[in-house]
Amino acid sequence: MSVGGPIAMSHAYCLSGNTLSDNSTSLLQQGGFQLVYWSSLIVRLTNDLGTSKAEMERGDTPKSVQCSMNESGETEWAAIERIRDMLSHSWKKLSEECWRTQLSRGFADMVLNMARTSQCIFQHGDGIGTSNGVTKNKITSLFVEHFSV
Repeated sequence: MSVGGPIAMSHAYCLSGNTLSDNSTSLLQQGGFQLVYWSSLIVRLTNDLGTSKAEMERGDTPKSVQCSMNESGETEWAAIERIRDMLSHSWKKLSEECWRTQLSRGFADMVLNMARTSQCIFQHGDGIGTSNGVTKNKITSLFVEHFSV
């Protein structure tokens, strides 16, 4: 899973006006753990699918695609399909946890939105490192281009 995801979400919990009490810490450890886990896994897998090829060409560490290929001896295409299946399963689990959690609806939405954002950024490749193409066009259309009403 994404290393920074749990830390970012824990900080966001506090920054969104929640205070850490014994009760909220207990909720985060019990019900919130699964919520944060599935969201962080989606962030990691979408990032890997979008960036692994370019990062491997730069000599970066192996990503989930390469790890899957090394573990099973499968082709790159088969590994990508397996990662996509893992993503589909992770989205289902995250949805279940969002409805099951006893944490605030706002926190559950924030965790869900973190996964959605990652999916949006990386679904057409590296939407951060290359900053061109589909992701750039989406961001430009949302925040820069004017539209008539």
